[in-house]
Amino acid sequence: MEFEEFAAKFRERTAARMLEFEATLERIQQDVEKKAALDEERETQNAARAGQNQTGTAPASPREGVTSSSAAQRVHRPVRSVLRRD
Repeated sequence: MEFEEFAAKFRERTAARMLEFEATLERIQQDVEKKAALDEERETQNAARAGQNQTGTAPASPREGVTSSSAAQRVHRPVRSVLRRD
């Protein structure tokens, strides 16, 4: 009986840690998505300003205006529970 009790408590602790981990992961994902949206908005505003102030000069840096193809192709999906039993 002692081992069964230990095993049950172990499963409960593990499940609680996973729920906490998933909640933290979801919160971090939301923060990253908010930051990405803000960065995209700033980039759009900067591009609009650059278009208004453009005098025909070359960009200040060779990578200016270049976006990462992997960042552009990234898909945001909600965090999914792996160990939770329904």
